[in-house]
Amino acid sequence: MAKCTPIKIDDTMATGGGNQKTEIGQDGTRVALVAAFRTGSTFTGELLNQNPDIFYLFEPFRLVRDIIAVDAIGKDLENSTKLELLRDIFACRFPAYFVHHIRHWGLAVYESKALKNACMLHGGCANTTPEVLAETCDMYKHVAMKVIRLQSLELLQPLAVRDEINLKVLHLIRDPRGVASSRKYFHKGSVNKTITNIIIDPMKEYCQCAVEMIEFSSNLPDWLRGRYKRIRYEDIAVEPLNSANRIYKFLNLPLPASVKDWIDKNTKSDNVKSKGNMSLSKNSTVAAQSWRSRLLYEDIEIIQNLPDCSKLMHLMSYHRVDNPIQMTDMSFITF
Repeated sequence: MAKCTPIKIDDTMATGGGNQKTEIGQDGTRVALVAAFRTGSTFTGELLNQNPDIFYLFEPFRLVRDIIAVDAIGKDLENSTKLELLRDIFACRFPAYFVHHIRHWGLAVYESKALKNACMLHGGCANTTPEVLAETCDMYKHVAMKVIRLQSLELLQPLAVRDEINLKVLHLIRDPRGVASSRKYFHKGSVNKTITNIIIDPMKEYCQCAVEMIEFSSNLPDWLRGRYKRIRYEDIAVEPLNSANRIYKFLNLPLPASVKDWIDKNTKSDNVKSKGNMSLSKNSTVAAQSWRSRLLYEDIEIIQNLPDCSKLMHLMSYHRVDNPIQMTDMSFITF
């Protein structure tokens, strides 16, 4: 299991391998939505994706995972590659390998209005080039991306310190019981069987990473002051419009009507059951507590008793469920 160890920022990572400053647009805002797998990040990301002024990308770090898997780069270069990719995208530069990636991973395009529009304007993604994406990106005022597989906030330091970009970091946290429930459903786990290590081991990593990031951000270094905001998925699900207003206030951007319209259309569905792993249309208030009907009480006990998950729940004010009666009693508030 991967460990969430602090990243050491050496001179090469901080300077991009040389003394010449990387040219990144200074006028617009650059947003990193930092999240983990099945934490409600797709839903939260739509608050950025629906903004016509934002060039939004969906999980670019998946590409880094893929090129490591085929031994195109070594695992020891993972963090440097991630930083390089962040630099390029925030500067509206798109390496050829990134274009190849979006041509073969449809979800990257499906979940990004900006990429979808770029492909449509040029007769499909097969005709999209790095130059086309750069020209398209330059047409937007701001750039944002959802990043999972980020093991430390410290990886972002060179972007703020050396590149001096107007970086904003949204750190999304979800109740570990909700994460476990979503992952159990994603893996087609039987609702009548207790979760196994296919869920438990990644949950240990999720909680460990989240705790380390929270502890790091609780004593913010100078470079992160004014750039970082921690958000809970449950708060967004219960109060999506108020949460969107708070997020945009942090970003120093106006909340556009298109985002308000999307919230109104996609958070009040009577059909609570998801229509797929990436389904967005749902009763978001009910979805925030869906783990209480999807998990067994034995599952909940397992997650709550993992040391880092217990600590995460304490740090983020998630309340323990101590018996099966509390589990099904919806008057008992868990966050």
